[in-house]
Amino acid sequence: MSRTCRNGQPPVAATTTPKAATTTTSKAGAKRHSRPSQPNKHAIRRILAEDDSAGRETEYLVEWAPTWEFATSIEDVAETVLADWEATKVNNRTFSFNGTNVIKCTNASEDSSGEHTRRMREAVFDHFANFLNQHRANLVHQLFHDDDWVFRSNRHKDDAEAVARAQRPRVPNPSAAEVLRRTYHFMRQQKQGNLLAGEREPLAGYSAIRVRFIGQVDQDMETPRCGRARDAFIKTRSGSSVTEFLTPLLNAQFTKLKNTVWKNETAHAVAQPLHEAVSKFATHAPYILKHPLVLMFTRLFLTSDELVESFAKVNIEMGDDWHNLSRDLFLYTYKDKYAEWENRPVDCVERTYLAARDEVRWFVEHECDGEGVPVGENQGDSDTGDEDENGDVDMEED
Repeated sequence: MSRTCRNGQPPVAATTTPKAATTTTSKAGAKRHSRPSQPNKHAIRRILAEDDSAGRETEYLVEWAPTWEFATSIEDVAETVLADWEATKVNNRTFSFNGTNVIKCTNASEDSSGEHTRRMREAVFDHFANFLNQHRANLVHQLFHDDDWVFRSNRHKDDAEAVARAQRPRVPNPSAAEVLRRTYHFMRQQKQGNLLAGEREPLAGYSAIRVRFIGQVDQDMETPRCGRARDAFIKTRSGSSVTEFLTPLLNAQFTKLKNTVWKNETAHAVAQPLHEAVSKFATHAPYILKHPLVLMFTRLFLTSDELVESFAKVNIEMGDDWHNLSRDLFLYTYKDKYAEWENRPVDCVERTYLAARDEVRWFVEHECDGEGVPVGENQGDSDTGDEDENGDVDMEED
């Protein structure tokens, strides 16, 4: 006698009915999507993506609708899934509905839950710290490209010494990108305490070099590469000292950034200095925001509108679609490269990002006690009324 699930369909092993098709890599290194090993017997909720690469049959990334399965059909599923369900019941996060034990709407698995936001914040913080603290040669290779930078040494009286300093170990007439690379290496060798305190005498020569960033922050921005158009474009961007462009990368808040447990009473002390440091990116280090995960880290502290306003101060104009396109780019990058456990559709990941951003910005603005109540907020008086001459309170009617 054949067995059927509650939806009338035969039981199918969990591995044949994934929420979304997974990806595999062949011996040749070609990345392709895996297919269910049995014909589709369950409802498809929606299609998330399409792959119509040349020479291959079109494939779709599918999100499956929830299905009922017998316990024996999912016993091979990772133990953590069933363990999470048992914990959900123990923690009173389910209730009885029509004879069925169902999960409550507010639960640990919802996109904006504390567990999801914590994992996202920790992943973004960790990868941001790793990005800035990687080997210097790797970092400068990613950040400083010749076409992104320009300087004119003959326009500033103090630049002669600075250029001479830049020329000594290598070829004459270094590009602005080369000056930035060498300056960054030099700065990393200094004591960061003295550097951040403003004692920059050893960097005086490099400080005199005026550079301009004319590269792209967004992949859709058009930056002239040569000729009169380039010369005219250069004039629209303000020039700054080399060290001004690099100092934000050496901020002590980033070099000592570690993921600690965010407690109500200590989170403000962590978030507020980071916010101050990140706020300098758009005006002092816009080139770093080309990296999707760095942009995601930054947008946990600043809204896209705030960033656009900062870009405008240094004559970098962002397109109308930058807000949404850049968000889509860093969320897909995060999901694809930096969150191996993440198997949710990207719109679910976005809801977690918004919750994480709101949490970070809350702690930037509020110093709280152990209960999460902002320090200085009057907790004793919950009445909203005015006292008359006798001390009686007149409450407003609804």
